[in-house]
Amino acid sequence: MQHSPTAEREWEGGFATKLMTKYLGLAQDAAKMEGVHMALGTLTSNVYLTSNVYLHLAQNEAFQHKDFSVVFKALSAALGNERLR
Repeated sequence: MQHSPTAEREWEGGFATKLMTKYLGLAQDAAKMEGVHMALGTLTSNVYLTSNVYLHLAQNEAFQHKDFSVVFKALSAALGNERLR
């Protein structure tokens, strides 16, 4: 099996965005139950769950089954850039 960055494979394979949002939510729920504030967890969840049409990764069919790092492609599209640099 040849290893290549997920971007070279159009973000196929890897850890699915849909699962990333699920597990981020579970981690935040567990932290909340223990009284722990997860600032970066909240920020990251906001990026994946924002209502922006390009960035609503958890519900977007184009992104939800791709590797979670596709967030960089979505952020680039939201900023009007065609490609990441």
